[in-house]
Order: sequence, then C-alpha cells, then structure tokens
Amino acid sequence: MAEPVQWKADGSPEGSPYSPRFQDRYRSEHGGMEQAREVFFKGSGLPGLWSGQQQWCILENCFGLGLNFAVAWQAWKADPDRPKLLHFVSTEAHPVSAADLLRAGAAQPELLPLFRQLAEQFWGLLPGVHRLVFEGGSVLLTLLVGDATSMLRKQQLQADTLYLDGFSPDRNPGMWDLRICKSLARCCRRGARLATWTVARSVRDALAQSGFSVQKAPGVAPKRDSLQGAFNPDWPVHHRAVAPAAQKPARCAVIGAGLAGAAVAASLARRGWRVQVLDGGAAPASGASSLPVGVLAAHVSPDDSVLSRLSRSGVRATLQQAQAGLQGGEGWARTGVLERSLGDAPRRPPADWLTDADAGATSPFAAACRDWLTPADAAQLALCQLDASTPALWHARAAWIKPAALVGAWLNTPGVQFQAGSQVARLVRNSVGYGGDEARRAWQLQDDDGRTLATAELVVLAAGWASASLAVTADLADQPDVSGVAVADGSSSQQFFSPAVARAPCPLALQAVRGQVLCGVHEAADFASTLPPFPVNGMGSLIPKVPLPGEPGDALKFGWLCGATYERASADDSVRPEDDDTNKMQLRALLPRLANVLLGKSEGPAASTQAWAGVRCTTPTHLPSLGPLHRQTDAGEQEIGGVWVCTGMGSRGLTFSALCGELLAARIHGEPLPVEDRLARAMLPRYAAAASHSNFPVSAPLNS
Repeated sequence: MAEPVQWKADGSPEGSPYSPRFQDRYRSEHGGMEQAREVFFKGSGLPGLWSGQQQWCILENCFGLGLNFAVAWQAWKADPDRPKLLHFVSTEAHPVSAADLLRAGAAQPELLPLFRQLAEQFWGLLPGVHRLVFEGGSVLLTLLVGDATSMLRKQQLQADTLYLDGFSPDRNPGMWDLRICKSLARCCRRGARLATWTVARSVRDALAQSGFSVQKAPGVAPKRDSLQGAFNPDWPVHHRAVAPAAQKPARCAVIGAGLAGAAVAASLARRGWRVQVLDGGAAPASGASSLPVGVLAAHVSPDDSVLSRLSRSGVRATLQQAQAGLQGGEGWARTGVLERSLGDAPRRPPADWLTDADAGATSPFAAACRDWLTPADAAQLALCQLDASTPALWHARAAWIKPAALVGAWLNTPGVQFQAGSQVARLVRNSVGYGGDEARRAWQLQDDDGRTLATAELVVLAAGWASASLAVTADLADQPDVSGVAVADGSSSQQFFSPAVARAPCPLALQAVRGQVLCGVHEAADFASTLPPFPVNGMGSLIPKVPLPGEPGDALKFGWLCGATYERASADDSVRPEDDDTNKMQLRALLPRLANVLLGKSEGPAASTQAWAGVRCTTPTHLPSLGPLHRQTDAGEQEIGGVWVCTGMGSRGLTFSALCGELLAARIHGEPLPVEDRLARAMLPRYAAAASHSNFPVSAPLNS
C-alpha cells in the first residue's frame, strides 16, 4: 500500500497531514506554504538566480506531499525570465497516494490545478527512478524512490539548488546525517545554493564537513531561524558522468525518420536544437515504423530484469507523450492489455507482485505493483472468450498506438525539419570548425554521388540496422589517415575496410530482424460485441477495434492486426504467404474462439485480410543501443566526437523511443537522467568483432 497519512483535525476542511511512521507533521501547523516560498524558494536565491538560464535543477532530499515542487513550478510559470527547462529531482523512500496529494493540494487553492496534474502521474512508483513530465516537457520531476543515499549514488546530476526538507532530525536522523549530506554534495555543482528550515547543530556540522558554507537566516513562524548556504568545498569537485560534457544547442542531423529518430528530434528541439531529420523514404515512418498499429505494454520477468525495469520507464514516457500529442481513440487508446501465459516459459512477474492485498501483501510497494500489473479477472477473460481459469495477466498501464501518428507528432515539434528522399551513404568530417572551434568540427552527410545533404555539429544514427554501415564511415572519416580507403556506399558488395587500413573499423553489433503481421478490416457493427476492447498478447498478439480513417458520411470501419513473425538476419521486407499461415496459427493458439470468427472458420462475417512486412533492428542484449559512437583501438574505446547512436529497439520501438530520446538529450546536456545510471549504461552501444563484421548488413534503406 502507499505510505499512510493521518489527517488530524486542525480547523481546516482537509486537516493537517501527519506521518504515523515518523510521528511528525508533513508540514508546519501554519500550513507550510509560507515556508515553501520564503525559506526554500526565496531562501535559495530564486527566482533571481535562474533568470535567463537554459536550464535549472533543484534537488530535494524528501518529496513528501510535493509542496516545494508545486511552489517552484508555480513560480516558474509566472516568471517571464524563467529557464527554458526546469528540473526538480527529489528522493522519497515512502511515496504517499495520489489521493493524499490531492487532499494536501486542496489546502492551497492556487496550487490545486498543479496538484491535480501531479496526481494524474503519481502512480506505479516502484523503487527506482521515475520521470514525470509537465508543461509540454519544460518542467520535469524526477522521483528517486528508495533509500535516499543509495538512490543518489545511482543518479548523475549537478544541481543548482538544494532543498533540505523532511521530518525533523530527531524523528528521521537518516535524512540529515553526514552520509546523506555527502551524497547530496556529490550531486551539486560548485556554487549551488542551499536552503533548509532547521538550524540543528548536527545538521550544520554535517553540511560543513560535506563542503557547504552555511549561515543562519530569518525563519518562518514558529521557527525563528532558517539555514542558507552554498556548496564551495576546499577540495576539487569531480563529477562522474555517463556522458561527455554538456553541449550547447546547435545544428543536429538525425538519420532515420522512424520512431527512434523522430523521438530524438523532438527531445533535442525542445531544448533549442535546430534538427534536420533525413530519411530515404518519401514520407516519415516508411520503414519498420509504418506498422499500422502496435502494442505498448511493459515487459515482466521473475527477477525484474534490466529489460523489465527499462520497459516500465519506457511505457511511462510513451504514455506521457501520446497523451500530449495524439488524439485519443484515433492515434492511440490506453485500453490496457491482457497477456496470456503460453509456451514453455510464460512471462511471470516477481513472486510478491501478485499477492492478494486482502491476504496481506508481502511487498511494501504492493499498490505500485498493482498499478502496473494484476491477474486478469473473469470479466476480462470472458471478453476474450477464454475460460475463467485461463492463466493471464492484466497490464493496466498499456495501450495500442499507431506508430506513424506518433512519429508525425514528434516531427511537428517546432525546430524540427523533415527531409524526404535523402539517402545518406557516408559521414565526412568538415574541414572547418564550427564557430572557429576545431574541437567541434561539423559533419557532412553525403549521398552516393558525394553531394552534401546536411551539415551539423551533432549527428544521431537512428537508421535501424543501416546505422552499422554509417557508423563505419564516421569511424573512417574521423581517423587521421584514411587515404585510399573504400567505405560502404550503398552497395552490399562493398567492404567496410581495405588492407590499407592497419586497424579495421568495428561495426555496431546490430542485426536485421524481419517481421510480418496479418491485418483485417471490418465494419463497426460486425464485431461490436465479439472482439475484446483491448489488445491481447501471448503467442503473438491481437490488436482489435482500431479505428480506420474514412470519408465523412462513410460507415465507421475498424481494423485488427495479429502477429508477428520474428526472423533474424533477414532484411527482406517482401510479404510471404507462409508467414500468413504462421500468424494465423499463433492467433488460433492465443484466442481459439475469436480466431475462428476473425478468420472465417465459423459463423460470423469473415473480414478480408492483407499482410504487412517490415525489418526491425535488434542488439545482442535485446536492449536499445544508445550512446556516443566509439572506435575500438588497442588502448580501448575512443569516442568519435559529435556522433551518437539511437537504434536497436527490436519489436519494442513504441516502448523505448520516447525514453531514449529523452535520455540522449539529458546526457548531451548534462541533465538528470530519466533512469538509473546503471540502466543507462546497459544501453551503451556494443560493437561486433571485426572478424565477424560480415554477419551484419552493410547497407539498407535508411528507415527505422
């Protein structure tokens, strides 16, 4: 269950929030609003310090009921000189319920609209990092759920402002001791301003030992004093980072106009980049992202693997962006997804996730678990014409989405320009540095004839498995002497390297995976009471009742889709009749009774069907490949400046694209990461051994 809050009578309609765990109030008996504004916000030098900044980061050691966040958010909205991007990062070991957030917000009517938006996203807060998005992506709340010291070690950030809040030092000393102060200091830039309501000597001593200079300041009743300070240690400050130093927005060229490329373009454009998206197709989403409709649901595993944890972060990110950019019921719908347990190794969540709450849940985060996943109930199974005893899971936070609609929404972000029919064959280093800076020489993107299609300081390879051949051209172009070297030019007969090169370039470890699905169309009345109102996963999948575009006055039509096949090391996107048979077989195993109806083997209108095939891209780890491009040398990996990779999402492009776009932008700009540091590192690009490079395709249409 969520952290319980007692509401003690204090004369106000909502009461005063009190923590049974710590035997202390969540806020001052005077309401807490004045403390949030005067002690924390103004006491840390805001809004003056953030005026005109590109971004600002506030770090807080205890989120509680979210009042400090709401006050900072409100001030950001009201300030014409506000930073373009506001990050608010807060630790919280025991998140409260969304209902208690709303009740707390009711005490401050001017903040209640903000609390309502916060409560809508305040779900599924399992231990880990959770990114909540507001104001179209301009206000980002990063919740670090778990032990504060441990979580801060897993996050890379340089805060500009530090709030020390929480229950009193004598009730919760772990939030004020030397260990937590050192962890917080590790996440602050030199000069970061600090504010807190306590002036306890133990707290001042811990802060001083951690590099903060502090002094007393006027407090807010009933406190006479508060504490202000700055992080100015006598020793050098070193920040361990998962990315290079922050870059200023400039020109970016993204190769590939599928889900991955469009998501990256939108995230960078929101931060001020001028982004040019190039694709060999005549329209966006003309490759694997042209799939008519796909399923968005989290991966589950008994050990809650890296893939499972990342997929939850990805689902949250995609739901946020679909909600903001797509028309509900047309481009997407959050319907939930039923997942059948089929095969020799059916999907199973961690053992304590599905414990019956009435029987006594074993997980302290049982409510958050149920936000994500529950056993499918008899009513849901009946809608699928399955027996009530059928083993199945219900993903409440899941949806169907039309990939092309999401790609279109991202490419419509101000600052993004799409360039069709642009088949990039190679990357070439510009001989002149950008703005006279040789360290930031621009890249030229050239076609087979040597014509320059785009020039940019940053290039992102989001071209699916074709990213491997482009990465090799960047590697060769960045070497001191590559005279006489043959590079991939779009012909599969060309080699990556010639004997003239002492060290052969090492391609990205990517593989093409062919997939085919079966699609059908039916009138709205045909299956109104037959098909379930949500997708079903298991042996392949069925996505029913997807609205199709039509002319005004036409009968409303819906589509359905089932599949897909999964063929490794194949870049053939032609339709094969035998794959139709495979998809039909999967559908009959997944939903036997509905399959008979859909495929015309029993009474009921049989829908006409057609197939779609596409080529996806996967990695050896089944995780996306995201990070700066490196070359392999005898001394280890060496970064190739200005080239990043965002690809390898396999059949989970809808799950990972939005998350990867935000993660790439965060790393480039030195922002707080939307996932734990170790999860970000798990996605760093991997490289194939040069001796086996022929296992990876040399060229492909640049669509993802």
